[in-house]
Amino acid sequence: MNGLSDRDNKFLQKWYNYLQPHEIKKLNEYQLKHLNLIKEINFFDVKKKTTQERFINLLLTNSLVSTQFKNLKFDHLLIPIDSIKIIFVNGFFLKKINDTDADDFQISFIPLSSKTFKKVNNINESTAFFHLTESLLKEYINIKLPSNVFSKYPLYLLYINIGEKNGLNIINYRHNITLENGSSTTIIEHYININNYPCYTNMNLTIKADNNVRLNHKKIVYSNNKSYHIAQNRYFLKKDVIVKNYNFLLKSKNIENKIFVKFEEKNSNFSIKSLGLPFKNSHYTINTDISHNKGYCKSNQLHKIVTKNRGTGSFKGSIKIFKKAKKTNSKMINHNLILTKFSKVTSVPQLEIYANNVKCSHGVTIGTINKEQIFYLCSRGINKALAKYIIIYGFISESLYLLENKNLNVFIKKLIIKCFSGEKYDF
Repeated sequence: MNGLSDRDNKFLQKWYNYLQPHEIKKLNEYQLKHLNLIKEINFFDVKKKTTQERFINLLLTNSLVSTQFKNLKFDHLLIPIDSIKIIFVNGFFLKKINDTDADDFQISFIPLSSKTFKKVNNINESTAFFHLTESLLKEYINIKLPSNVFSKYPLYLLYINIGEKNGLNIINYRHNITLENGSSTTIIEHYININNYPCYTNMNLTIKADNNVRLNHKKIVYSNNKSYHIAQNRYFLKKDVIVKNYNFLLKSKNIENKIFVKFEEKNSNFSIKSLGLPFKNSHYTINTDISHNKGYCKSNQLHKIVTKNRGTGSFKGSIKIFKKAKKTNSKMINHNLILTKFSKVTSVPQLEIYANNVKCSHGVTIGTINKEQIFYLCSRGINKALAKYIIIYGFISESLYLLENKNLNVFIKKLIIKCFSGEKYDF
């Protein structure tokens, strides 16, 4: 393939073989368009440890498989809350379950073709990784909440991954969610693996919030120590929108969670809370890109990372305040706690301010458990192990505040306890 190195050609041929096994099924025009675009860009950059390079190295060193599933039982995997549930398995829609009489959401499955390419390809991105993952798609999911609908029950999206012993299962999703004027809802994303074999999950999620929308968006990743989770989450906000975003990145070998927010109109508010627990040689990256294009908007970020057992965490945050975004108020905080030797955290906050009369701030802390705090608690009759976990809980508990659903709060706490399994005290 012209213009590509031998290594790139080897990888791309392997990718073609994976997409089109034994030439039984032809690739659709949408897939071919993305594969052809790869030839026009810098495909492989050995100088940077990018998502793209890690993806290529991973696929070159693993057999690629498509796991089959039959008679899957999943009731025990669900969060015990009344909701409108949509179940996906290995990249495919499985079932919709409605716990209520209400069915507020309009859900459609749209096949991809050259005709839908321009309409669907609304993401301003042109990297080999993006085009490779898009080449997996045969359809995308479109979810709409109509104007002035107050959805009492959350939309619960459960993503079940099933791996295979002798290969890497590649899973790709593209969801577009539109919340029309005056609508209000809660959306829960829940990612799990039901065995201990590796999966590579890539999610492209776009949420468009029209005027006066209210959204609570919660994301939970709890897979296994061999799997990968890569997510691009894009939010486009109109006027008078309030969004609260919570991310619980609890278990996986590698997580890269990117959040892009664009304020397109005035008087909107976006808050983010993230908790990452990279343990046991895992690596998690939290990446945010907040663009204030219009005035009188607020953004508030709080990201916490706890590392141990050679886990590494990384936070990269960017706030851009453009010329027309006067009276903007934006804040970005990252707190990190390192529990054991050989664990590591990096933090890179960035501010770009092109407007006057704005408030913008950032802060970073990286530390270990304070021995003086341990001594103080022990002097009050608390043993050392319990004192340690009182401090850890105090650090992470702020990430659980404002989770209004009690069952969801309890469920997430239980997952956090599992992450600390083997420890004497839980939360």
